[in-house]
Amino acid sequence: MELTHNVETGTPLNLDTDPERLRLIIDTIPGFVWSAAPDGSIKFLNQRGLDYTGFSSEQIRGWNWKNSNILHPDDMQGLFETWSAIVASGEAGEIQARMRRFDGEYRWFLFRVAPLRDDYGQLVAWWGIDVEIDERKNAEDLLAREKRLLEMVAKGDPLTTVLDSLCALVEEMAGDSLCSILLVDANGKLRHAAAPSLPTSYVQWVDGRDISLEEGPCASAASLKTPIIASDFNLEKRWPEEYRMLVLEQGLRACWSTPIISLAGAVLGTFALYSRAPGNPTAKQEKLIEQFSHLASIAVERKQSEDALRRSEAYLAEAQRLSLTGSFGWNPASGEVFWSQETFCIFDFEQTTKPTVELITQRIYPDDRALVQRAFEQASRDATNLDFEHRLLMADSSVKHLHVVARAVKNEADQLEFVGAVSDITASKQADEKLRQNEREFRQIVEAIPMLI
Repeated sequence: MELTHNVETGTPLNLDTDPERLRLIIDTIPGFVWSAAPDGSIKFLNQRGLDYTGFSSEQIRGWNWKNSNILHPDDMQGLFETWSAIVASGEAGEIQARMRRFDGEYRWFLFRVAPLRDDYGQLVAWWGIDVEIDERKNAEDLLAREKRLLEMVAKGDPLTTVLDSLCALVEEMAGDSLCSILLVDANGKLRHAAAPSLPTSYVQWVDGRDISLEEGPCASAASLKTPIIASDFNLEKRWPEEYRMLVLEQGLRACWSTPIISLAGAVLGTFALYSRAPGNPTAKQEKLIEQFSHLASIAVERKQSEDALRRSEAYLAEAQRLSLTGSFGWNPASGEVFWSQETFCIFDFEQTTKPTVELITQRIYPDDRALVQRAFEQASRDATNLDFEHRLLMADSSVKHLHVVARAVKNEADQLEFVGAVSDITASKQADEKLRQNEREFRQIVEAIPMLI
């Protein structure tokens, strides 16, 4: 028995029991339900899936989908090969790929499929459900990239290297955008810091400009301490004609600039995305601008902090946070522990409390204490960096998930010390658990569908 739309005849099917309710269930499930013949050719897709893709039943029937742009070109071959392997095995399986929405945007989906067999064990059909995981994939990708950048910061890589890598990652993720970072120098002028894809002549013109409303969107963003969106330079009247002609000659049509702000509220520079087509930033690009401008501030403040430490020879007293979460310092030889304000907040201790290894251990989730102890013992023994996750058991019995990153360094007394960042990743963990729960519920729905036929 087929459900809802018969793509071979284009007519509704006669379902033996409560067809309207069954059709409503199939079409309103928060996912795309589909079926395929034993050979893997598609037979139907529910209305939610048709609405998302904008395709008709005929366009996805059989193997027609292979010749359409319903899947991202980079994912098509891998999906087809995996799907063919699943069909050949006769066993359940899953695939991840990007599917095209009716407006042309590709989003990540998890395709899960299971075989339907008759009473004799003969394969009679395949049932599948596609669940959108675009936000999860983007979050995972973003987290991985953030981790790489934070590792570079923690290792003490040169600021130019970190910022160049940051821009390259943003350009890769944002798509059809050119990234630029300008920093404020000691004289209050904007200086080129990173712009791997912008024309050299434009970079040279921008370098050394005053922070002024007359010097373009980046200078305006720094001056006003607020994001500036120039959606079409052809129509812009906010800046001199000289600037407008310059950007248009370089093939630039739009710029979305935001100030890089320090924890103390000072302007450190600007982070901008340029586009060769007019328009406003997408929601994804806005998120990238926000997130990576924060990472840029971390890297810049880290560099400024290191410079100040060398001048003062008292780095722990002057150290800035390595991240937006919290920072810490630890001297294994003396046992001294230093925390930033945010680290006290994460551990939920008053700032008048002196942090010690024993105090920290009390807050660590009992099942994780041995793991944390081994990590710090090995790092202090081998002078290696730290990178691990663990949990805290708070005073109110709630549980927090932390990610710890630290760099092993030698102080002036040639003693090993660790300078690191601790991040609260509880929300990310909870989101992953919620997704897994949703997937379990979807699986139960799919498994129950044959019982309704």
